[in-house]
Amino acid sequence: MLRLDPALPFGDERDLDLLPNTLPPQRHLGYAVQWFGLALTVMVVALVLEWRRRRVITR
Repeated sequence: MLRLDPALPFGDERDLDLLPNTLPPQRHLGYAVQWFGLALTVMVVALVLEWRRRRVITR
């Protein structure tokens, strides 16, 4: 997050307090696991479909 210097003469008054984290670390980990699971599922499906396509072609 980029914040301007409150000593600068232009702009509105600035609050330099850090915002609280909106998501706890467990939620971040949960989303990471979810997306890696989705990527793994897509890769497995693509590999199975490619394997089936090659098996049909060689017959």
